[in-house]
Amino acid sequence: MISGAPASGKGTQCELIVKKFGSVHISTGDLLRAEVSAGTEIGNKAKEFMNAARLVPDEIVTAMLTSLLSYDDEKETWWLLDGYPHSSAQAESLEKLNVKARLEIYKKNAEYPHAQTLLSRLMETTKKK
Repeated sequence: MISGAPASGKGTQCELIVKKFGSVHISTGDLLRAEVSAGTEIGNKAKEFMNAARLVPDEIVTAMLTSLLSYDDEKETWWLLDGYPHSSAQAESLEKLNVKARLEIYKKNAEYPHAQTLLSRLMETTKKK
């Protein structure tokens, strides 16, 4: 599991870890954006929160992740969870799924958040619309 502030470099670290160890990178942010793009029930619920720049409620994120992590063919996979859990309720949901962390990484930056990185992401998102 890897966590940290927005634009702290979690995604970059995840890419390096995936290349070195062959794990499956699961980013809740990427999953939510994919659900929204696909127009799924979870995506439609999450969309209103995301468009308002609000955190998507735990029950929505947990439902999405539970569906993925409980998929039978993935039981032996080494997952790298990016951005989950970020609350005690989410941590409890992992316990119920019998998902145990082998390693937890907290990515800390001297500056919170990286204004330039966030600005670049905002500009990219705006250009896509």
